[in-house]
Amino acid sequence: MQEVEEEQIPQPCHGLLVHNNHMTVALEKWYGSPVEVVVLREELCEPYYSRVIQLRLVATNRLVEYGIMRIDLRTCGGGARAEILTHASPLGRILIDYGLLTDVVCESFVEIAPFGPFADLLDARETEPVYGRTAVIHANGCRVVDLLEIMPRDVELR
Repeated sequence: MQEVEEEQIPQPCHGLLVHNNHMTVALEKWYGSPVEVVVLREELCEPYYSRVIQLRLVATNRLVEYGIMRIDLRTCGGGARAEILTHASPLGRILIDYGLLTDVVCESFVEIAPFGPFADLLDARETEPVYGRTAVIHANGCRVVDLLEIMPRDVELR
């Protein structure tokens, strides 16, 4: 994995990664379909909750994002916390629906050469790079959510 400048990210990944919005919104707009979260691994170590996920289109089950996130649950009310922990919806959708943490800030962009099991998670070929971003969400001056969001190789195919 290496950091790259936003200008180095090819389209259409550039349009999906270079913005300060929740990825859930960007993906649903791009594909014209809602997405659902598939949790591959999770850990709750109060007050922090972390998970490794895939976002998939509801209608076709197509992979549209691989991600890793960590959230400080002290910033969520009971309803939002429960929905996050039960995987009711993607994190971005829950935060938007509850009016929480909507200020997303990109920190960096990355190019990744997938290999082995990681390539399988992304439905990627080991010979072609994939692109992603790291982002953070702040609340009251504190870092609340850390994100790594990676696009699968076939993002240009709608």
